[in-house]
Amino acid sequence: MAVNGYQFDRSKVSAANDANLYDYLNACTSKVLPNRGDELDIIVGTGDVVIQTGTALIQGRLVEITEPLVITLPNAVDGYISITLDLTQINSSSGTPGKSDYSVINNQLRVEFVTTLIQGDTLNNDLIYTFPLAGIEWSSGELNAIKNEDAYSEIFGVPYIYPALNSGVSIISEDYLPGFRMKKGRLQMKGAVITNGPRTLFVLPPEITIKERMGFTLAQVSSVANEKATIYLHTDNRVELLAATNYTKGVWLAIDIDIT
Repeated sequence: MAVNGYQFDRSKVSAANDANLYDYLNACTSKVLPNRGDELDIIVGTGDVVIQTGTALIQGRLVEITEPLVITLPNAVDGYISITLDLTQINSSSGTPGKSDYSVINNQLRVEFVTTLIQGDTLNNDLIYTFPLAGIEWSSGELNAIKNEDAYSEIFGVPYIYPALNSGVSIISEDYLPGFRMKKGRLQMKGAVITNGPRTLFVLPPEITIKERMGFTLAQVSSVANEKATIYLHTDNRVELLAATNYTKGVWLAIDIDIT
């Protein structure tokens, strides 16, 4: 038959048919879904990352992580944390469909570290798609995980605000613009700046309340191990560089703190 209908009585509907529908209804985008578990938040360790619970819709296929996953990373190797769809693999099952003993082993789905992304269209005959949750970067022996803003666009909600930097403070690169935002009571900062000495980098807007002074030891943009900088958040909303090992190197503004 040249015309197929899928949402009809007694129709045979495949996973690919469903994925085509759900992908279109989601504006043909893949993303982490908001308000599901811990929204696939990522916690960075010294040599691993923990993917928290949550759900993503990836090329129309719903993926759920029901308990935290620990991904151990190769030392000093940059890459990506990926949810991978791999339709070259074959799933297996046991038990009787429709019965309580029925279960499926999904070999077509992995959460993994990869060094290269494969961006195939599994809805149009490609077989592999890697959905990057975060980029993995090592700097001076320290691990950084930079979330994929496209993947988490529904989670981030309010985009990053790029502050006016004070005199004497510069950006490192257009790729690492300094920014801040509030998410669920947490002040989050990203990007990198450089300056030739201690000074206030920028001032947060008055709607953000810093109740007490807080200090952070942050990595510098350096290939030399143990080059650090100390950043303070003040109750008058100043973000101050107090000290740095090397003022010819920038500072990563990797701050994520509950200020409620």
